[in-house]
Amino acid sequence: MIKLFNRKPKWNKEHRHIIVPAFKWKGVQYYQLDDYMNIPCKRALEAIRIYEEFNNRASRSFMLAKCDEIDSALNSGLLTEAARINRDIKDRLNMVYSPDLVINLASIIYFDDNEDPLTYEVDYNKRKVSAWREGGLDPFFSQLPLSELMPSLDFSKIDSQMLTSLNRDLSELTIAQIDEILLGKCSTLLSLEQRSELEYQKEILQDFLI
Repeated sequence: MIKLFNRKPKWNKEHRHIIVPAFKWKGVQYYQLDDYMNIPCKRALEAIRIYEEFNNRASRSFMLAKCDEIDSALNSGLLTEAARINRDIKDRLNMVYSPDLVINLASIIYFDDNEDPLTYEVDYNKRKVSAWREGGLDPFFSQLPLSELMPSLDFSKIDSQMLTSLNRDLSELTIAQIDEILLGKCSTLLSLEQRSELEYQKEILQDFLI
């Protein structure tokens, strides 16, 4: 795996961005742009999507599907069911943040020698995130400059072991709720894109629980 991420830089030397070292993980040097406010468009769009998931504690597809569940329950006169689903949404908005989202955000902000800082290759970064997960979240977070990545959070007050346990509980809950969406009455309302994204989220969460 290390060989995959340990190639000579293929950066475009014509761009004007200043690139600086960020951190090392398992012998691989990762970099970041010196100016966060000047992040290239493609990476910025991915970052905005992750920040939205961070605020909602779930993806847009997940939240839209839960809203579809409420509509379906109301249309069937199942007011108690609609209230339960609405409570699920409110509970999720008040949950602790997910380390999974922090890792995904890190994959956007930090890049290795083999990546072009001007773009964001989804498939490559899926493999990069998988490499980061190897060995557990705690060791990885100990190397990651979290205070720079998420300045709004005080990571000095966070118990990483407790957070990992909470993240496991949240992952199990999310898998159960995704199954409920995919197998429930409103599943026919899902677009192909929504279904694919939810199935992918479930797959990632299941990999984390192994």
